[in-house]
Amino acid sequence: MSIRVELLGLPHLSDGRATRALTLNKPTLLLLYLAYRGDWVSRSEAAFLFRPDDEETAALTQLRLLLHRAKPYEWAKTLEATPQQLRFNPSTDVQVFKQAVQGQRWQEAIDLYAAPLLGGYSDPDLPTYSSWLELERASLQNLYESALLSQAQTLEAGGDFASASEVLHKLLGCDPLAETVLQAYLRTTYLAGQREKALKAYDGFQQAVWQEFETEPLPETQTLAQSIRESKPLLAHSPARAVAQPSPLPAQSTRFVGRRQELRELTGQLQQPECRLLTLMGIGGTGKTRLALELAQQVQGSFADGVRFVSLAALDSAEGVVSSLVQSLGLKLAPNRDPKAQLLDYLSNKHLLLVLDNFEQVMAASGLVAEILQRSQNLKLLVTSRESLKLSGEWLFDVQGLSYPGSGSALPPESYDAVQLFVNGVKRVAPQLVLEQSDLDTIAQLCQKLEGHPLAIELASSWARIMPVGRIAQELEQGYDLLQTDLTDLPERQRNLRAILDKTWANLSEKKRQTLARLSVFVGGCTLEAAEQVAGAHYSLLLSLVNESLIRQQPGYRMDLHPLIQQYTAAKLGETADLVPTHQRHAEYFMTQIAQRFADAKHTFLQLYPDTENCRVGWLWLCKQNRLDLLEKALNSIDYLYSMTGRHREGNLVYESTVDILTSAPFSEQRDRLMAGVINGLADRSMVMGHLGQAEQQLGQSLELLTGLEGVEKQLGYVLTSMARLHWQKGEYAQAEQYLYRAAQTVAAIGDMRQETNIQHGLGLILREQGRWAEAQACYSRALELYLGMNELGNAAIALNNIGALNIELGQFQIAQHTFERGLALIKGLQAFRAEAILTSSLAGVFYQQQHYPKALAQYQASLALAEQVQELNIKNEVLRMLGQTLLKLGDPAQALPHLQQSLELSWKAQAWPQLLADLAAFAQYFAKVQQPLRAKQLLAEVVAHPATKSTTRRESQTLLEQLPSTGEPARDPLETLVQQLLA
Repeated sequence: MSIRVELLGLPHLSDGRATRALTLNKPTLLLLYLAYRGDWVSRSEAAFLFRPDDEETAALTQLRLLLHRAKPYEWAKTLEATPQQLRFNPSTDVQVFKQAVQGQRWQEAIDLYAAPLLGGYSDPDLPTYSSWLELERASLQNLYESALLSQAQTLEAGGDFASASEVLHKLLGCDPLAETVLQAYLRTTYLAGQREKALKAYDGFQQAVWQEFETEPLPETQTLAQSIRESKPLLAHSPARAVAQPSPLPAQSTRFVGRRQELRELTGQLQQPECRLLTLMGIGGTGKTRLALELAQQVQGSFADGVRFVSLAALDSAEGVVSSLVQSLGLKLAPNRDPKAQLLDYLSNKHLLLVLDNFEQVMAASGLVAEILQRSQNLKLLVTSRESLKLSGEWLFDVQGLSYPGSGSALPPESYDAVQLFVNGVKRVAPQLVLEQSDLDTIAQLCQKLEGHPLAIELASSWARIMPVGRIAQELEQGYDLLQTDLTDLPERQRNLRAILDKTWANLSEKKRQTLARLSVFVGGCTLEAAEQVAGAHYSLLLSLVNESLIRQQPGYRMDLHPLIQQYTAAKLGETADLVPTHQRHAEYFMTQIAQRFADAKHTFLQLYPDTENCRVGWLWLCKQNRLDLLEKALNSIDYLYSMTGRHREGNLVYESTVDILTSAPFSEQRDRLMAGVINGLADRSMVMGHLGQAEQQLGQSLELLTGLEGVEKQLGYVLTSMARLHWQKGEYAQAEQYLYRAAQTVAAIGDMRQETNIQHGLGLILREQGRWAEAQACYSRALELYLGMNELGNAAIALNNIGALNIELGQFQIAQHTFERGLALIKGLQAFRAEAILTSSLAGVFYQQQHYPKALAQYQASLALAEQVQELNIKNEVLRMLGQTLLKLGDPAQALPHLQQSLELSWKAQAWPQLLADLAAFAQYFAKVQQPLRAKQLLAEVVAHPATKSTTRRESQTLLEQLPSTGEPARDPLETLVQQLLA
C-alpha cells in the first residue's frame, strides 16, 4: 500500500489505515522540503537552506551528510540524486490540496487544510528554512481562504444558505474585520432563517470596528443590517471576493476608502492571461500604493504562491532593487553566487503576484522586470509608478482622484469617498471639532476643486487644526492659479500634489522654510536639542511647525517629518548654498555628541540609541569630506555604540564603507591611524560573530598600518588588547596574557585610564580561566571601581557579571545573585542589550547551580532572545549549551539534544576551542543521562586532556568521569570525527 506524506499540521506518514509521526531532525526536514517541492531541486539550493552562511563547498558537504542519513529511512526509498540535483516526489496532502483548489473542489480543499505547513515548527538556527516555511504557509493560507470563499459562493448560488453561512463563519475567523465577507455572512445567515444570529454578528462587528478604527461600518453594511433588522426580503448573490490580508502585505494604520469601481476594473484586467505587467500610474499622492495593496489583498487567492510587496521608496538608483527584492522575499543568498541569478531562479517557478511600489525611483531597473517576466511564466507584476516602464506587454491604468460631488449632485456630500477622507482627517487632527452641514457642503466644493486627490485632501484637512474649513477653501480658491508644477512633462490633471506642497511652502515664513529644509537631513527623526543645534531653530518655532502638521511628534520627545514632506524639503535644501553647511552641522553635532558623552557621561551615552542612523549618516559624511580629525575623536565612541547595543552587523557595514572611502583618500599618517582603528573594529566584530581566522588577518593589517608611525600608543594599545581577546577565545591563555602585558606597557606612557581599565578587566578574564581566582577577583574589582568612576555603566555591568561568576565558583550563590541583579539595575533603560543578555544568562546560572532548574530555564530562554537580538555568537553559544544542560537536569534529554547540537555547531564553525570543549562536556552529560557511559567517557577524556579546556569545565568533567562505571574502554577518535558524529 502506498504511503502519503502529510505536511499540513504535524508531519506524519499515512497509508490510509494508520499514521506514524515523524521526528523533525535535519534529514527529515530535508526530505519534507523535497517532498513539498515535488520536483528536481539543485543541490546548491537545498544546501543553502541549511547552511546559508557557509562557503558553498562546505554547505554541499553537509548536504551529503544529511542525504547519507536520510537514505536509510524506509519512507525515502524514492529519493533520487544526481551530482547536481535531488528529487523526492511522494504523494503529499499538499499536492492533493493544491489539485483540489485548481480543480475547484472547494470542500475537499477545505477538509484537507487541517493546519499550517509543518504545524508550528520553526527553528531559529535554520533561518533560511524557517523563512521558506513562513512564505509557503502564507501561500497555502491564501489558497485555503480562497477555497472557503469560493465554496461559500457555490453554496449560496445553490440555495444552501445555512452551509454557506458556516463556511463564511470560518473565513471570518481568518480576518474578523473583513467587511465584504461579513456582508455575505449576514446575508446568508439571515436567508438561512437565523435573523438574531446575523444581527448579533453585526453588533459585534460594529463594536470591533469602532474599537479598532473609531469609525462605523461601511454604508452598505449598515443598510444590509437595517434590512435584516426590519425583516425585509433579500436576494441571494455571490459575496465579493475578500481574502484576509496575510503577513507579506504591510499592515495599514487607516482604513481603505472607496475605489470600488477601480478595484473591479483592475481585478478584471489581472484575470486576463495576457496581462502580466500592470502599472498603476499617477502623480505622487494619488493613492497608488493603497490601491495596489487593496487590489493585492482581494486577488491573492488567485495565486498559488500568494502576493509579495516590495517597497522601492527608499532607493535612489536601480542598484538596490535586487537587494530589496531579496529582503522582501525573505531569501538568504549563497555567498558565492550572483544575487540576481539566485533571485531569478527562485521566482522562475512561482505562481505569484509581485507588487513593486514607487518604481519611478528606479526606472533603470525596468530591464530586470523584463527578465523576471521572461523567466517566470506564472508570475504577474503589479507596479506603482509616476511613469510608464516602457516595456512591451505593459498594461497601464491611470489612477485618478477619489469620487467627489459634481455640480448639482443629489446625494449627500458624506456619501462620496473624497469627502469621507477629508472628514476622517479632520477627526484625527481636531477631534473636538463638530462639522456642521455648511462645513460638509464647503468640503464637497473643496474636494471638487482638488479633483479628489487623496494627499491634497489629507494635507488640506490637516489645516483644520489651525483654521476653519471655510478659510481652507478660501485659501485654495485664491491660490488656484498657483496649482501648477514646474515639472512640465506631467499632464495638467496630474499637477495637484506639487501645487499643494508649493502652496504650503509659500505660506511659510523664510525662517520656517529654512528650518524644514534643514530638518530634512535627519534620518529617523531627532530630539529637540538636535533640531535646535542643526537647524538653528528655537523650540517655539518648532512647536509652531508641529501645530501646522508639518512636523510630527514621536514618542520619547522626538520629532520627524512625513516622508513626502521630507522629500520635498530636501529638494528645497539642495537648491540652496545651505546644503553642505547643514550636512556638516548634522555630522559634527552627532560625532561631537557621541564623543562627549563617551568621555564625560557614559550613563547617558546609550540614550543615543534612537539616533544610531543619524550617527551612521554623519560618520560617512565626514568620511567623504575627509574630516579625519573628527572621525578620530569619534571612533571609539561609535564603536561603543554599536557594541553595547549589539548592532554588530550594522557596525560592520559602516566600517567596511569607511575602509573603502579611506583607501581612496590621500595618504597621511592620520589616515593610516584612523584606518588601523577602523580595521581593528572590524576584527572585534569578526570575533563577536565567530570568524576568528578573519579577525586574525584584520588585526595583522592594523598592526602593519601602525608600524613605523609615531604617537600611536593609544591605537596600538587597542590592537594589542584585541589580539589578547582573540587568543583568549582560542583558549591560548599564555599568549593572551602576554599581549595584555604588552598593551599595558604601551598605554602606560600616555596615561590612558580607559584603556588601562579595559586591560585590567581583560586580564581578570584570562586569570580566571587559568584558575587564578584571587588574582582575577582583584582585577575585576579594580576595573569595576574605575568604570564606575568614569560613568561607563555598560562596562561596569560586565565587570559585575564577572565578579558574580567568581562568586558562583566559590559557592557564594546569594552574593552572586545580588551581584548580577545589581548589574542589571545599573543598565536599566540604557539599551545595553549585550550586557543585559550576559547578566540574564549569569543569573540563570545561579539558579542552575542551586538546582532551581525551572527558574534557570526561564532565565536562559530570556537570555537567548536577547542574544539573538545582539547578534553575538559567543553569548548565544553559551546560552544554548546551558539550555541543553538545564533540560537534562529537568529529565528531558530529547529536548536538550537540539540545543546542544546548535551550540556545538556554532563553536565548531568558529573554531572557538574553549567553547567547543565545554560543548563536548555537555554532550558527555547527555550520554550519561541516556545510559551511554562509553560515549560519555570518550568525550570527557578529550575534554580533560585538552590544553584549551577552561578550568571549571576540566574540574566538572573530571568529577563526572570518576562517577561513571569503570567497565569498558572508550574508542579514541580524532576530535573532528567526534564533532561530526555529534552533529549528524
